[in-house]
Amino acid sequence: MTGYDVAIFLHSHVRWGVFLGTALVGVSSVIAARKQRAWTTRDDRTHKLLVGLADTQMLLGLLLYFIWSPISRAFLHAPKTSMHEHTLRFFGLEHAVTMLLAIVVLHAGRARSKRAKDEKDEKDEKDESKRHRPVAISALVAFALIASSIPWPWLRHGRPLFRGLGGGSRESTKSSAADVCPPIYANECAGCHGAQGHGDGPAATSLQPRPRDFADSTWSTKRSDPELAAVIRDGGAAHGMSAAMPGHSNLSSEQLTELVACVRAFADAAPSQP
Repeated sequence: MTGYDVAIFLHSHVRWGVFLGTALVGVSSVIAARKQRAWTTRDDRTHKLLVGLADTQMLLGLLLYFIWSPISRAFLHAPKTSMHEHTLRFFGLEHAVTMLLAIVVLHAGRARSKRAKDEKDEKDEKDESKRHRPVAISALVAFALIASSIPWPWLRHGRPLFRGLGGGSRESTKSSAADVCPPIYANECAGCHGAQGHGDGPAATSLQPRPRDFADSTWSTKRSDPELAAVIRDGGAAHGMSAAMPGHSNLSSEQLTELVACVRAFADAAPSQP
């Protein structure tokens, strides 16, 4: 299990707390504002919890975007080319910007609500009920933004409603194949290609074309080791292949050699065709 597996699992589940929380806080604040109900300690704790949960989700998203996610890595490696690939564009730009905007809106509502606490009405008396209005508006706007940017399963870039740990990759016919792979394979490659090289990693869903199944030896036998190393180093777009395959120019020659051997091992471990 990698850091990516844990982060994507938490990111997938925490989002529902934020999504449902914005709806509940928004609706309850609308009702409270219409009834001119005073802002209570419970209201403040609930809103603070929602904002804190949203911040946690944002932190998980930033970790995925800048450290672990192979999809965002592919987008950042070649943004111009990635803009023409639907899934890369959605997760690399649209999803990230919209979700960040939702967090900003929630914080703006929190700040405006605190300012309303110190405002006075015409009778020079504090009116705590005024705190509900900015909270209601910000929560419902954030709810709409989040709803528009969730990768619902029925969309082209859809993802499962709840992600499991480990991505559900299939077991290899020969488990020893993965033993040939260096640790960098799990950190940089398994997210798309799967722990056992079948192209079924947790980030593979909806990618078109799908990540390469390394167990299929029909393609690897047509390519030399230097050619495979070049694709790993430069990325797919540089060699007329999928832009979803990011480049890894930071890898040393030794690391590239180890990854090529890893790819070959998956193909060698696959059962021979009758």
